[in-house]
Amino acid sequence: MLICPLFVLSVLTALSYLSLFALLIALSELTALFALAWRFEPTMVVVLFGVDVDIIGNQIGGN
Repeated sequence: MLICPLFVLSVLTALSYLSLFALLIALSELTALFALAWRFEPTMVVVLFGVDVDIIGNQIGGN
């Protein structure tokens, strides 16, 4: 009787780790897309994400 609840708990734990892993991958993909968009078309990034160009430029070491 104890095997079934432990099995269910282990499956749920594995699924939660997979969900966390999927979220981390999605976050890294969004970061990469943001960086590529900023590199090739900063105006599009400002329009889509509402990023202030002066703030990003100052953080990176621009004017």
